[in-house]
Amino acid sequence: MSLQEAALTDPTKLGEVFKHHLPFLRRDTLQRLADVVTALIQARSTKHARLALHLPGHASSSVKLRRVERCLHDPQLDQDVF
Repeated sequence: MSLQEAALTDPTKLGEVFKHHLPFLRRDTLQRLADVVTALIQARSTKHARLALHLPGHASSSVKLRRVERCLHDPQLDQDVF
C-alpha cells in the first residue's frame, strides 16, 4: 500500500503526504490541515461546528471548534499552498 493510499484511511498519514509536498510548512500546521480535510469529507459540510464534531481526540467541542478556526485562518495556508 502506498503512502497516498494509506492517507485515505489515516489522517496521520495524510499529514505525512502533505509534508512531502509542502516541506516548508510546520508539521503541526500540516496535521491540523489533514484533520480538517478529513473532517470536511466526513461531515460533508463546511460549517465549523460540524467539522469540529469530526476532529480526532477527546477535547471539548469548543476546543475543537477553535482548532478548525485556527486552521482556516492560518496565514501559512495561503493561495499558493492550495
